[in-house]
Amino acid sequence: MGNVTPAISIIKGKSMSNLMRQRGSIPVSFNDLLELDTPPETNTYKPVRHEDIILNINKQVVKQLPDYEFVNSQYSINKGICRDEEGEIIYDGPAGKFFGIHNYIKKSDIEESNPVRRSIGFRNSYDKSMSVGWCFGASVLVCDNMMFTGDITTLRKHTKNVLQDLVMKLMWDLSETCENTWDTVDEDIKTMRRIDVTNNSGFGYLGQMYGNGILNSSQFTEAVRQWKNPTYKEFDDRNKWSLYNCANHALKTTKPDKIMNKHIQLHNMLTPARVSDFVNIKEGAEA
Repeated sequence: MGNVTPAISIIKGKSMSNLMRQRGSIPVSFNDLLELDTPPETNTYKPVRHEDIILNINKQVVKQLPDYEFVNSQYSINKGICRDEEGEIIYDGPAGKFFGIHNYIKKSDIEESNPVRRSIGFRNSYDKSMSVGWCFGASVLVCDNMMFTGDITTLRKHTKNVLQDLVMKLMWDLSETCENTWDTVDEDIKTMRRIDVTNNSGFGYLGQMYGNGILNSSQFTEAVRQWKNPTYKEFDDRNKWSLYNCANHALKTTKPDKIMNKHIQLHNMLTPARVSDFVNIKEGAEA
């Protein structure tokens, strides 16, 4: 593994314990990941350690995004099984699937009371269920709700050059894509705050989310409950931003291998704002 002390000094801040609640998911620290076994390498499969993704993201963010400061992180794992080419089990452990999120703030905004942090979400697997992938978005400070938009960057397979591919693609995405995506999310939030939503319109949109497979049945029930009686007073207002966060709150029970996709689907459904579907836009409302 080499010297990991510099990375641990970056992985600091408050843990977000309520970001994911999926049954079977285990919240872990960076140091926990160091202790976990990985599958052995085979002729066609080269595992990427979960912590290696974290280390590379940290390193490239420092290089490519020097204007941003790390705020906090969370990691979650799920049990999984990996088999070799002959079908023999070579891994049966708690870290078959992995999901992580890092939150950042622009250094020039540290003194401001911005309720949203800019985020990088990332995933990996030891059970071959998904390739290494990451995407960009935001995290809502008061409730740890996640927002992801755009495409998930994925590496083709866990083959011998996977780490080199990881570094090259991260460098490109962080330098060419990341900040533009973050700026888009900021604008989406401002727009959603300006759009009023009636109770019945909100129920209708939550029903569409269920019908289109963004929310499962239990998540739909939770999203409706949140829309009727929000856990957080920040979402008492009847607007599109509150509706977004009711559904977002329900998605916390999504499995790690689906969580980025579901959040992107939610974001794509509710943005860009379709003004005609809602009651009115409030001119000059604060972001």
